[in-house]
Amino acid sequence: MSVEKNLIKSKAFKDNFGQYMVWSGIYCGNNVYPGCVLIFYIVHTFFLLYTLILSISKDNEKLMGETAHFTAFRFSAILLLINGLWKKEDLEALFLKLCQPQVHDYGNTLSDQCRKDIEGARQNCKARKDFYGPNFMRTVTVALVIFWIRSLMEYFNGHLDNPKSDDGINSNLPVPTYLPYESHEWPGYHFALVCEVLLVMMSYFLVLGHDCSFICFAEEILRELDILIITLTEVERRIDHVRKSSNYKISQEESVRLCLKHSVMHHQKVIHIFEHFQHYCFHSLFFMLSGGAFLICLSSLMFTSDTISLRDKSVFLMFLGNELFHIFIFCYYGEHIMGKSDDVGNSLYNSSWVGISKHVKPTFMLLNLRCQVPLTLSAGGFMTASFDTYGNVLRTAYSYLNLLQATN
Repeated sequence: MSVEKNLIKSKAFKDNFGQYMVWSGIYCGNNVYPGCVLIFYIVHTFFLLYTLILSISKDNEKLMGETAHFTAFRFSAILLLINGLWKKEDLEALFLKLCQPQVHDYGNTLSDQCRKDIEGARQNCKARKDFYGPNFMRTVTVALVIFWIRSLMEYFNGHLDNPKSDDGINSNLPVPTYLPYESHEWPGYHFALVCEVLLVMMSYFLVLGHDCSFICFAEEILRELDILIITLTEVERRIDHVRKSSNYKISQEESVRLCLKHSVMHHQKVIHIFEHFQHYCFHSLFFMLSGGAFLICLSSLMFTSDTISLRDKSVFLMFLGNELFHIFIFCYYGEHIMGKSDDVGNSLYNSSWVGISKHVKPTFMLLNLRCQVPLTLSAGGFMTASFDTYGNVLRTAYSYLNLLQATN
């Protein structure tokens, strides 16, 4: 418990959007709050699923499309909450090991130029995190604001004057939902409205907690790979620095062994941290990528439908844009981590190693052999997060769309 409390209070936790994980229930000091949030999601998802069944039987295309979208979204939220509880140790390891000023201490084996380049890599990482994380948060916030504006517009346009339905679906809520109790009049309606607002806001926090932290973790891993590449590329300067610092009491062979030893140890630590990252994202990436193809197809189908009004089409267009951007983030970082880990194997070769080839050769072979298996973010073992996968998701969604349009 003390570890969890200290982690939540730490600067690294706050700087990497950990507070949204706490608010959404992904990570908390105890399992009581996440458990209550999970039960809350499950109950209302069943109500929403039954709403979908009723909308299909009523042949209400707008209600069916919107309900299907939110059902899939809330089902993904349930899986993300379960994933957070299940992979809690991996999440803690990422915050404790990765989000620190330095993962590995190179001691006195770094030259002044090397230290300067490493500091530049750290500053670039911070700048990217400060840009991508907050801007993603702003994008999701804009989508949330548009959702609430649309709900308020329907309220003031007389949406609440709709007569009571006989099937139990309350169309006066921001997300029309079947409820097993009288929810059209006070106090049932106000209770249902409060529950719906809580669901929407917790979903907002859950997206920020999962995705913004994913961005920060991925950027930290890219930073460490950049530092590793710098230390390997500038190995000759480091060797000269070590020898000068010892007044040339250390032989060239010993200095080579010392410098490369630190680089190999750093590489091992990065691989170990990435394993925690991969294990934490293993199932959640599968939920995001596979579910994303369905949501893109569904939003496209509603947007191209002739029976949907222009105002409602704008909502599905917003859904479509958010899903495309959402999936792209995972594939973007998966592609870059994979490419950067492959660059590690080439960095020592690209350095000035010719004069010390005899001493560098064993380490070079070891690094190159390990880097032949790049660091890849696997999505449930079925696919990897990459640009190729992003293209496959779009092609799959397009195929589903054509099939559904042909069926209609």
